[in-house]
Amino acid sequence: MKTLLFILIFSSALYAQPSFSTSEDITVQDTDYNGFASFDLTENTAELLDGLNPDSHKITYHLTFNDADKNQNPIMKPKEYTNRTRYSQELYARVTSINNPSYYSVDLFTIQTHNSPELNIQARRQ
Repeated sequence: MKTLLFILIFSSALYAQPSFSTSEDITVQDTDYNGFASFDLTENTAELLDGLNPDSHKITYHLTFNDADKNQNPIMKPKEYTNRTRYSQELYARVTSINNPSYYSVDLFTIQTHNSPELNIQARRQ
């Protein structure tokens, strides 16, 4: 009987979590060719919410999975984030239900820079 009760409780907990979508990687042009650029991490908001009401969910961005999972140390300016490692960096988005903060999802995505086409053309000519 205890096993059946545990299964029922565990099953209902699994289905209680809302389903959030995943975000796309973000790529921006590296205009000064140093591997760093400014990113607007919020550009994937629609994909992360996947039709959920934005007024009842909060999205935060974090450097590590542990921070996102514990809802600690969010990136303070997600619309103006400059990557910390050259060319590519992994980040985590946390989508939390405002009405029930225990319902959340954490998504891994990558931000990356790329060089402009002009640089590639000039490099080939030399």
